[in-house]
Amino acid sequence: PRSPSADFQVVSGLVTSPLSQPFAPSWASQTTTLNLAHRTSSQRCSHASTFQTSTAFAMTRAFEAANFDEERTKILEKAKVLDSTDASRPDERMAAQEELTKEFANKASFEARSDRDIALAVVSVNGWLLGSCSEALQDDFEIAFAAVKNEGYAFQHVSQRLKGSKDLVLQAVKGNGLHLEAANPELCSDRDVVLAAVKSDG
Repeated sequence: PRSPSADFQVVSGLVTSPLSQPFAPSWASQTTTLNLAHRTSSQRCSHASTFQTSTAFAMTRAFEAANFDEERTKILEKAKVLDSTDASRPDERMAAQEELTKEFANKASFEARSDRDIALAVVSVNGWLLGSCSEALQDDFEIAFAAVKNEGYAFQHVSQRLKGSKDLVLQAVKGNGLHLEAANPELCSDRDVVLAAVKSDG
């Protein structure tokens, strides 16, 4: 019987023999080709997935933008109708006010409630709707002033910071002196503010 070492020498000889050499590059080449093909396929899948995700995101944003434009148009139209309705026709004005309230207070998205142009148009004809605006807009002086000018009771929806604004408090108490109670304490003893509040209450 042959020894294990003799078998090893035979096997080693086959591996390193000239006959086995032509096959080695072929195997290596095939392996490299398969690896490259797999890598290329993976990259294509990755690129395709990224493209699909980007396309879906773009389509979603376009859909949202279209919806917002439609929503914006509806709200502004309701505000315009209310603004153009004569006070001498109380029933029509009440109906227009209810339509605007329904569109803005009940249906409007957060994006619409946070839109400065929409808010300004809305509160200028219905000050109560300041309460439906975002907190950031309730802290906007121009919007808060327009709301209070239209409806003094809108002062309750003004941010705490603006309740310390003398100009805004004066506007509020001109309509009803009781709004002084909601103002920041330092203004409750302000001479101009107190006189305006007393004057409005007769």
